[in-house]
Amino acid sequence: MGIDVALFRVTRKGTSPRRRKLELLDFYVDRNEEFTTACAGSDLPMLTRAKPYGSLVLLSEEMEQFVEELRATAESDHPGFLAPILGLAERCASDRTTELHLDGD
Repeated sequence: MGIDVALFRVTRKGTSPRRRKLELLDFYVDRNEEFTTACAGSDLPMLTRAKPYGSLVLLSEEMEQFVEELRATAESDHPGFLAPILGLAERCASDRTTELHLDGD
């Protein structure tokens, strides 16, 4: 199984983590494991943090670097499968109430 990417809106009432709620906005399913392969073969710091057997949560503040690394990967190998992931990352970058979740198996 691949690394799936999900965009969530985070709402929180008060400061307690128990009152934190996630609303799924959109997602990308890595059916052919192309994103997983791109992350595993990358030497870029944000992409190498994504693991096929773990989870990684990226905040909107981290999206600038993540988007740059996705674009660099897309330009070097011209993989079209990165377009929907790039779209999710750009949406996350533009909305500070969102998080991007990279979930492996």
